[in-house]
Amino acid sequence: MTDRTISRHSGRITIDNRWVVPHNLYLVAKYNAHINVEICSQVNSVKYIYKYVYKGHDRAQVYMGSSAQDDHQDEIKKFLDARYVSASEACWGIMSFPMHKEYPSTQRLDIHLENDRRVYFNENESSDQVLNRTLPETTLTAWFKYNLENPEDNEAKQTLYPDFCEKYVFHKQQNPRVWRPRRSGFGGAIGRVYAVSPKDIEKYHLRILLYRIPGATSFTYMRTYNGRVYPSYQATARAMGLLQDDNEWNDTMSEASTTMSPQKIQQQKARALNQPVPTEITDEMYGHCLLDLNQILVANQFDLKTMDGFKDVFPTVDTRDSHAYPEVSTPLERMHATLLIEALEAPDPNSLPFNPSQLVAYNAIQRCALADENYDAAQSKLFFIDGPGGTGKTFIINALLDVVRKQNHIAIAVASTGTVTLPGDIPSDFVRIPDEMYFNSTNLLDLLAAVFPNISNSSTIDQYFAKRVILTPKNQDVSVINNLLLDNLPGRKFTYYSYDQVCDPQFRMQVPLELLNSIESGSLPPHELVLRVGSPIMILRNLDPSAGLCNGTRLIVKSLGVRIIEATIATGPKAGDVVYTPRTKFITEANGRIPFDFSRTQFPVRLAFAMTINKSQSQTLSNVGLYLFFHVFSHGQLYVAMSRVSKPSSIRIMVDPDISVLENLPGHFTHNIVNSEVFQ
Repeated sequence: MTDRTISRHSGRITIDNRWVVPHNLYLVAKYNAHINVEICSQVNSVKYIYKYVYKGHDRAQVYMGSSAQDDHQDEIKKFLDARYVSASEACWGIMSFPMHKEYPSTQRLDIHLENDRRVYFNENESSDQVLNRTLPETTLTAWFKYNLENPEDNEAKQTLYPDFCEKYVFHKQQNPRVWRPRRSGFGGAIGRVYAVSPKDIEKYHLRILLYRIPGATSFTYMRTYNGRVYPSYQATARAMGLLQDDNEWNDTMSEASTTMSPQKIQQQKARALNQPVPTEITDEMYGHCLLDLNQILVANQFDLKTMDGFKDVFPTVDTRDSHAYPEVSTPLERMHATLLIEALEAPDPNSLPFNPSQLVAYNAIQRCALADENYDAAQSKLFFIDGPGGTGKTFIINALLDVVRKQNHIAIAVASTGTVTLPGDIPSDFVRIPDEMYFNSTNLLDLLAAVFPNISNSSTIDQYFAKRVILTPKNQDVSVINNLLLDNLPGRKFTYYSYDQVCDPQFRMQVPLELLNSIESGSLPPHELVLRVGSPIMILRNLDPSAGLCNGTRLIVKSLGVRIIEATIATGPKAGDVVYTPRTKFITEANGRIPFDFSRTQFPVRLAFAMTINKSQSQTLSNVGLYLFFHVFSHGQLYVAMSRVSKPSSIRIMVDPDISVLENLPGHFTHNIVNSEVFQ
């Protein structure tokens, strides 16, 4: 408080209580000493308590003498002779407590090519002794040997080389060196494979494969994929889809030509044109087109203008005529043309089967949207279409978009429906879960069985998964649920690995590849994508809106190829259409979590047995499980989740009892976030 002051030196100095150090009067009076009371919650507090540790250097050494004197300075001895030790450090040493600790421990794992391991020898040994000596096993060769000699160890078969030391111990002092299972079930080490420069091509790609192939028994095994032994580790990695090159789209189109119709192939070709220009021009490309013809002639001392007979063979084209090069349309014009074509192909909105309430809303909004351009701007209106789930809100909006586009106007849906909620009579931030919606169990497997009964025996997979889903607020729960349900689905598993790379070439050597592979985000496909035929998936990018491939669209996998996924659209106006999805390049910019730009090339999908609440907007479902072991965290999420169904009996809500019971109130509750500012 500045109004309480003390003056000193005839009023020349005025001091208020801003200069008073927090203190305890009782302690000051009892010990008659300068005692401050501080909360030791920061490093600065520790520095104050042990201030002399941080005041200057522990010891200053000054040496005086001539440069000609060869006086060796033993700095280690001087450090032991005189070093300041605080009271706490001295007590810690007297009690023989450890001065530092590393937990968990780390295990450095060797990496080398076949017959390319390091050999150590004494300079006094003869060449025969060195050549005849049995080479000791490295951690890599011992791993191969253990997997070969223990085929009954199923856990070892499923364990990657970098993860092997978590449950196995490498006995380095034993002869021969071997891996053995840990006696205790905990305390495993973290494996760190030595870094390898990309310039060392074969060893670098061997390191990549060691992070992908479990239970290997030899170097040849590491070069084997799908029953074929490849000549190099680089070729094996490319066959597994771990590398990207200029042949990516050539291979994609070759695979597509065996299953796709001509129209679908043209669509894939159009997407290929948006890919980066190849870094190297192959002989095959030269055979398909006349590339840089004039530059090739000039380099060989020819020119198109001076070649005899050239004008007689090819007629002259007047390039000054504007019709030779049509004008390039703007992005808005191209969007307008695309939307107009879609609207013309859609059914006449005026003939759609509206119910009376829908027709009232449709007519009111249509008259306002299609009014004459000279009408009073004050008559413009903002419309909210509200209603329970399944009453046709999206149906009205799609009809309005079509009728406006048919009148040659631009109409774009810029936000999904169901993103806000009205507070109504809610007295607090919690709402009571109706008894008919509450799922009386805390076992996640029970909820999965209730939403997906007889998942392994379903004959009509497309219809079975189209209207069933588990909703949850967080992506981490989505991944767990998807993996559990995928294991219950019959059929062979297909695993697809992404190709990850730092965008800045100067920064690539500093970021380990396994770090890029470990990055997970709701907007990115996983590095390791595991699918089965019949599993539901969700598109993560707007690939082709006219074909129904939009962000959030759910598909059912029909077949799985090497570079193409064939699937059937399960939701939206294109439901039932068969589409083909290639691998796509995702670029993530630097943010607070990732300090660099990096790219990931992967199929733009993820499993969709479960999905986040935000991704489920504008979808109407018939069987929903709402997994709320964590409360919703944003405005309107609870409304969006509960409005996906048209009747209460179609949704089952599982909540954590520890966070769903309110004192002195019966029933179960969950958090509901409503930002009133949205409606002001």
